[in-house]
Amino acid sequence: FETWSDASRDMLEKVQANRVLVLNVYRSISREQVEQYLYKMLDPLLRMFVERENIPVQEEDKQFIIYFYKYALVGMVLEWIRKDMKTDPVLLTQRLNKLLHGGIRRTLLKFQAGGGTVALPKD
Repeated sequence: FETWSDASRDMLEKVQANRVLVLNVYRSISREQVEQYLYKMLDPLLRMFVERENIPVQEEDKQFIIYFYKYALVGMVLEWIRKDMKTDPVLLTQRLNKLLHGGIRRTLLKFQAGGGTVALPKD
Protein backbone atom coordinates (compact mmCIF):
# COMPACT_ATOMS: atom_id res chain seq x y z
CA PHE A 1 0.00 0.00 0.00
CA GLU A 2 1.18 3.51 -0.76
CA THR A 3 -0.68 5.25 2.04
CA TRP A 4 -2.09 4.47 5.43
CA SER A 5 -5.55 5.42 4.12
CA ASP A 6 -5.34 2.79 1.38
CA ALA A 7 -4.28 0.10 3.85
CA SER A 8 -6.89 0.90 6.49
CA ARG A 9 -9.70 1.27 3.94
CA ASP A 10 -8.78 -2.10 2.45
CA MET A 11 -8.81 -3.73 5.89
CA LEU A 12 -12.21 -2.23 6.80
CA GLU A 13 -13.70 -3.22 3.46
CA LYS A 14 -12.51 -6.81 3.98
CA VAL A 15 -14.08 -6.89 7.41
CA GLN A 16 -17.31 -5.41 6.09
CA ALA A 17 -17.38 -7.82 3.13
CA ASN A 18 -17.50 -10.62 5.70
CA ARG A 19 -19.99 -8.71 7.87
CA VAL A 20 -22.26 -11.63 8.80
CA LEU A 21 -19.36 -13.89 9.74
CA VAL A 22 -17.51 -11.16 11.65
CA LEU A 23 -20.63 -10.10 13.58
CA ASN A 24 -21.49 -13.71 14.46
CA VAL A 25 -17.97 -14.39 15.70
CA TYR A 26 -17.82 -11.02 17.48
CA ARG A 27 -21.11 -11.66 19.29
CA SER A 28 -20.19 -15.19 20.24
CA ILE A 29 -17.85 -16.41 22.90
CA SER A 30 -15.07 -16.14 20.28
CA ARG A 31 -14.87 -12.33 20.22
CA GLU A 32 -11.20 -12.64 21.05
CA GLN A 33 -10.69 -14.36 17.68
CA VAL A 34 -11.84 -11.18 15.91
CA GLU A 35 -9.38 -9.15 17.99
CA GLN A 36 -6.53 -11.55 17.22
CA TYR A 37 -7.40 -11.49 13.51
CA LEU A 38 -7.28 -7.68 13.50
CA TYR A 39 -4.00 -7.64 15.42
CA LYS A 40 -2.47 -10.04 12.88
CA MET A 41 -3.66 -7.84 9.98
CA LEU A 42 -2.43 -4.60 11.50
CA ASP A 43 0.95 -5.59 12.91
CA PRO A 44 2.74 -6.07 9.55
CA LEU A 45 0.99 -3.02 8.05
CA LEU A 46 2.11 -0.80 10.90
CA ARG A 47 5.64 -2.22 10.76
CA MET A 48 5.75 -1.43 7.04
CA PHE A 49 4.75 2.19 7.65
CA VAL A 50 7.14 2.57 10.60
CA GLU A 51 10.04 1.16 8.57
CA ARG A 52 9.12 3.30 5.56
CA GLU A 53 9.80 6.45 7.62
CA ASN A 54 13.46 5.37 7.79
CA ILE A 55 14.01 7.06 11.14
CA PRO A 56 16.68 5.35 13.26
CA VAL A 57 14.94 4.21 16.44
CA GLN A 58 15.77 1.27 18.67
CA GLU A 59 13.83 -1.87 17.76
CA GLU A 60 12.18 -2.02 21.18
CA ASP A 61 10.87 1.51 20.69
CA LYS A 62 9.60 0.71 17.20
CA GLN A 63 7.69 -2.26 18.57
CA PHE A 64 6.29 -0.11 21.38
CA ILE A 65 5.01 2.42 18.81
CA ILE A 66 3.51 -0.37 16.71
CA TYR A 67 1.74 -1.78 19.78
CA PHE A 68 0.31 1.63 20.63
CA TYR A 69 -1.16 2.24 17.19
CA LYS A 70 -2.25 -1.38 16.79
CA TYR A 71 -4.24 -1.41 20.02
CA ALA A 72 -5.75 2.01 19.37
CA LEU A 73 -6.86 1.04 15.88
CA VAL A 74 -8.20 -2.36 16.88
CA GLY A 75 -10.21 -0.64 19.61
CA MET A 76 -11.74 1.71 17.06
CA VAL A 77 -12.51 -1.13 14.65
CA LEU A 78 -14.06 -3.23 17.42
CA GLU A 79 -16.31 -0.31 18.31
CA TRP A 80 -17.28 0.00 14.64
CA ILE A 81 -18.09 -3.73 14.55
CA ARG A 82 -20.04 -3.47 17.81
CA LYS A 83 -22.19 -0.80 16.19
CA ASP A 84 -22.96 -3.16 13.27
CA MET A 85 -20.45 -1.53 10.87
CA LYS A 86 -22.96 1.17 9.97
CA THR A 87 -20.32 3.80 9.21
CA ASP A 88 -19.01 3.60 5.67
CA PRO A 89 -15.41 2.24 5.68
CA VAL A 90 -14.31 5.17 3.51
CA LEU A 91 -15.66 7.68 6.05
CA LEU A 92 -14.15 5.79 8.98
CA THR A 93 -10.82 5.65 7.14
CA GLN A 94 -10.94 9.41 6.54
CA ARG A 95 -11.61 10.05 10.21
CA LEU A 96 -8.85 7.70 11.33
CA ASN A 97 -6.48 9.29 8.85
CA LYS A 98 -7.10 12.69 10.45
CA LEU A 99 -5.94 11.19 13.75
CA LEU A 100 -2.99 9.34 12.28
CA HIS A 101 -1.71 11.71 9.60
CA GLY A 102 1.92 12.32 10.44
CA GLY A 103 1.50 10.74 13.87
CA ILE A 104 3.76 7.77 13.34
CA ARG A 105 6.53 10.00 11.98
CA ARG A 106 6.21 12.47 14.88
CA THR A 107 6.26 9.61 17.38
CA LEU A 108 9.36 8.05 15.81
CA LEU A 109 11.11 11.43 15.90
CA LYS A 110 10.29 11.79 19.60
CA PHE A 111 11.83 8.39 20.34
CA GLN A 112 14.83 9.20 18.14
CA ALA A 113 15.39 12.35 20.17
CA GLY A 114 15.94 10.29 23.30
CA GLY A 115 12.43 9.42 24.35
CA GLY A 116 13.85 6.38 26.08
CA THR A 117 13.37 2.71 25.57
CA VAL A 118 10.37 1.17 27.28
CA ALA A 119 10.19 -2.47 28.36
CA LEU A 120 7.54 -4.35 26.41
CA PRO A 121 5.40 -7.23 27.60
CA LYS A 122 6.38 -10.59 26.17
CA ASP A 123 3.92 -11.94 23.58
